[in-house]
Amino acid sequence: MRIILTIAIVICLVIAVMLGAENHSEVTFNYLVAQDQFNLSTLLGGAFALGLLVGLALFGLKYLALLFTKRRLEKQFKKQQAELATLRDKAAATPLTDSKKASR
Repeated sequence: MRIILTIAIVICLVIAVMLGAENHSEVTFNYLVAQDQFNLSTLLGGAFALGLLVGLALFGLKYLALLFTKRRLEKQFKKQQAELATLRDKAAATPLTDSKKASR
């Protein structure tokens, strides 16, 4: 499955490079403080790179949040395991009584 995904990504990148190489038209780009002339391929490549960086940053933040949650849950699990072992030891040390005799 990873091979198919890798091949698909490579094909998309090759197509993008081919289209960018063939597109030499200049466009006017208006941004907040000024405007400038850019090659369309350069502008599209920059937008793609910016989107990639924003996506990686968001993914990284989500990954860190999940990592911290995982560590917290592992600590909680170990604490509960220790408590369960303590309760089992106490239950094994306590003799059982017959419930019929105890109710009379």
